Amino acid sequence: RYSVPSTDDGLFVPDLALTWQLDQGEGRRRELRLRGEGDFHASNGTADYSALGLRWTESFSRDRRFTAGWYRVNNFYLRQLRDEDLPTALGEFRYQRAQFDLNIYSAGWRQRLGRAAHADLGYQFENRKYVPEFRERDSRTHQGDVRVDWDRLPHRGDIEVRVGYRSSDAKATDGAGNVSLIAGPT
Repeated sequence: RYSVPSTDDGLFVPDLALTWQLDQGEGRRRELRLRGEGDFHASNGTADYSALGLRWTESFSRDRRFTAGWYRVNNFYLRQLRDEDLPTALGEFRYQRAQFDLNIYSAGWRQRLGRAAHADLGYQFENRKYVPEFRERDSRTHQGDVRVDWDRLPHRGDIEVRVGYRSSDAKATDGAGNVSLIAGPT
């Protein structure tokens, strides 16, 4: 279920990025990037949202690089969900607006391994917070990966090996008693 009055709509999608770079010579470079974006609907304003991101990159000699980032989405409309805390007698009125705010923090390191390969280490933390009616869907997700890429093989070959993990902890209770999570992406 969706709370949109129209199946057709005009969409305004602004996207602006500002990047500052400083080249310090000898392979050393610094970059700071700020980016804002949004989706704004002419008829279905309930689906509007905005996002803001910030990324810092430090590059060093011998193809080494460190990155750190932050990304935030405000008021992302998921859909109408049934609020199990409301009385059954309300019928269709039990469906409430489900929206969330999302913060993502990330860090990564890239290192060349000899002449033919490089390794990447990455970590990301997501914090998703729903409106009060659906606090049971709040979640924190940790994920990381290690990747080794042999990119300078003879005959233009390339081999990549990646290992990762993902651990997500959803609140799963809102403290109001009757709780039922509806299957689907969160």
